[in-house]
Amino acid sequence: MPQSCRKRNSVTGLVALLVVSGAGCGDPPPPPPPECDELPLALGKMPDLDMLIGDTVVASLADYFGHPCRYELSYTASSGDRAAVAVSISEADLRTVAIAVADSVRVNVTATDTSDNIAAQDFYVSVEQPNRAPEVTGRIPDVSASPNRPTLRGRSPASRERRSGPRAAGPQRPSVRTPRSP
Repeated sequence: MPQSCRKRNSVTGLVALLVVSGAGCGDPPPPPPPECDELPLALGKMPDLDMLIGDTVVASLADYFGHPCRYELSYTASSGDRAAVAVSISEADLRTVAIAVADSVRVNVTATDTSDNIAAQDFYVSVEQPNRAPEVTGRIPDVSASPNRPTLRGRSPASRERRSGPRAAGPQRPSVRTPRSP
């Protein structure tokens, strides 16, 4: 090690050592990084979503946005119909929640770097009602049917007559049968 790089006991020697240390004692310090004037980028297209009411989809925005200089990005998102599709951001994750039936709701996502430069993407969300099994909401009355005459159990002929009115007197219509083919 050269004499000028050895530690000295005096303060002036220490100051001289600091000033001279880059000029002969090892590698020089690296140059400062060049200023990066690149903009954030959209990395591929965010896919449109087909969802059912109550569904939630979480996507990492780091998969869809980046920065050439590796600057940290912050994100915002908005829904074109907040009553049908809700969006929120937690760090770099976008959460999309389907709330109500909607044909095509536009969702806008932006990524902003530290210099307030932005990149933006839109995608569309369609929300449908889930196809669920029917649910019983009331009691269905018992029904009895015979080949000639359907009736409701528990009703008398008089109550049926009150509901439909008295039968008209007069000739009955003849029943007509059609012959079957052999």
